[in-house]
Amino acid sequence: MRSDSDNNGCTLTPFEFPDACREHDIDYATGRVSRREADLKFFNAIYPTSPAWAWIYWMAVRLGGAAQYRHEARTKPGRPSDQTRDV
Repeated sequence: MRSDSDNNGCTLTPFEFPDACREHDIDYATGRVSRREADLKFFNAIYPTSPAWAWIYWMAVRLGGAAQYRHEARTKPGRPSDQTRDV
C-alpha cells in the first residue's frame, strides 16, 4: 500500500485541485470507501470551483481508475484475497 507521501495528487493533468486529488488518491490507496464513493467525493470537491472540470475529471477516473482501485484493494493487508486457505 502507498503511504500518504506517495499520493501525488492529480497526475498527468493540465489543472490541479491538489486537496481533492490527494484525498482521492488516499481513498483509492486505503480502500476506506468504495471506488464509487471515492469518485463522487472527488467530483463534489471540484464542482464548486469548476463544474466543467469536475465532470471531465469524474469521467476520467470512472473510465481509467478501475484497474488502480482494484490493484489497491487486492494488495490491502487483511483483505480476503490476501488470505491463504488450508486445503
